[in-house]
Amino acid sequence: MKPFLARNTHPSYPGWDLDIPDQRRADVWVEDTRRLVREGRLPALEIVYLPNDHTAGASAGKPTPRAMVADNDLALGRVVQELSRTPAWDSTVVFVLEDDAQNGPDHVDSHRSPLLVISPWARAGVHHRWANTTDVLATIAELLHLGALSQFDHYGEPLRDIWRDTPDRRPYTALVPAVRLDETTPPRAPGTRESGAIDLREQDRVDDALFNRIIWRAVKGSAPYPGARRATPAGAR
Repeated sequence: MKPFLARNTHPSYPGWDLDIPDQRRADVWVEDTRRLVREGRLPALEIVYLPNDHTAGASAGKPTPRAMVADNDLALGRVVQELSRTPAWDSTVVFVLEDDAQNGPDHVDSHRSPLLVISPWARAGVHHRWANTTDVLATIAELLHLGALSQFDHYGEPLRDIWRDTPDRRPYTALVPAVRLDETTPPRAPGTRESGAIDLREQDRVDDALFNRIIWRAVKGSAPYPGARRATPAGAR
């Protein structure tokens, strides 16, 4: 890790290890945030890493895909819950992005993945517009009066149409998932053999096409796997 990153990275925050629940990551983050609030040292920008929505596929003895996604959802909810109860909430925005869409088929576009914008100043509801990760970076840079990282976010379109005039300052309460977080995949379940051959020790080592099919079968059973779709940026706005 580069020295600058090392100096600005929490030394106890777990990295990529799908055997560590995202609840543990939320525990570390909440404890550190409470300390920073007490000391009046909340940073202007934080990057929080919650990787378990990647899932372990149908690996035998590991949490099921839906259990890992529930773990991930609850950890995110706990982060927002904690933030919404700090003095900084009125001037805070949280951007939630997937690492990537894993080329997973979608009814609009196979590259599409969720983007959540959480803030007292964010307009509620679904916004039907096309946006890239670079547009989110451009928005962050504009809010913090920073320069661009590259030509890509330099030409990004900041998300200026998502804000409301009057903030909604109500604190958020995390929802407890209905799915058990300790639900595991039994031996010889559909996809366990294929999952056993996939290297999950580091990011981006999986065969995306195979992994997506394993997850689909584990979650959807015998439902037909959807075909890929492509939408142009202009058509997705």
